[in-house]
Amino acid sequence: MITLGIDTSGAHASVALGRDGELLAERFLHGRQHHSAVLLPMLEDMLRQTGIAINEIGRIAVCAGPGSFTGVRIGVAAAKGLAFAAQLPCAGVSTLAAMAAGAPALPGTLCCALEARRGQVYAALFRRQETGGRRQEIFRKQEEGDRRFSGGRRQETGSRRQEIFRRQDGGCLPLERCMPDTALSSRELERLLPKDEPVWLLGDDVFGKQDSPALPADAPSCLLPPEFLPPEEFLPPSCAFGAILAAQEEDYRPAAALRAVYLRPSQAERERFGEI
Repeated sequence: MITLGIDTSGAHASVALGRDGELLAERFLHGRQHHSAVLLPMLEDMLRQTGIAINEIGRIAVCAGPGSFTGVRIGVAAAKGLAFAAQLPCAGVSTLAAMAAGAPALPGTLCCALEARRGQVYAALFRRQETGGRRQEIFRKQEEGDRRFSGGRRQETGSRRQEIFRRQDGGCLPLERCMPDTALSSRELERLLPKDEPVWLLGDDVFGKQDSPALPADAPSCLLPPEFLPPEEFLPPSCAFGAILAAQEEDYRPAAALRAVYLRPSQAERERFGEI
């Protein structure tokens, strides 16, 4: 069954098609653009290029938050509209879980975070149980894979990126969630990072800022290696495909049951309740 993945919850919009855990196609736009204007044309372009008809899609997985309030609403509304029209089941998954599911399998803790404004980030911690041999295999591929250079920045070939990100030699390993999706300050997140194992930081405009979470001094922590990332951003190439990977069979429900997850009230709600 072909699954459509959608993500507009952050600064970047993406769509993807997957079947049985394998990536068929993906499109993503980096930059703070109007997701409502680019999402459907991006989907149409992907379907046209792959020759897959909309009626061949069997279900939809969407990043339902946390993230940008407007972005989350756009993604959820688009998923609902497409699902209602074609009578398809939908799965709303955590944006942070989708980020983790789309990331390479690395030993230690994966800290996924999104900018939440108001001095906070949305964050969650995950872990994969990985053997040392597998880790060596990943970094061997990292060193031996073909690389292209454009404008002084290293870019990956499509086949190599798919090899690393999509783990076609056995599918993705199950993720262990070590912390629920939480809105908290950077310093609060910093205190929660493990100090006795590697910590891999993956985020959307979060890490590298002056007030970003600091790496534990006595832990072998680091940003996800640039070889695993697209140019300029600390993001996997497509959270939309991560949503497909993160969605479990029991998550798929009728479109009417799909809900956005914000973690905290919107500014309009805060102002309204503040007046009461």
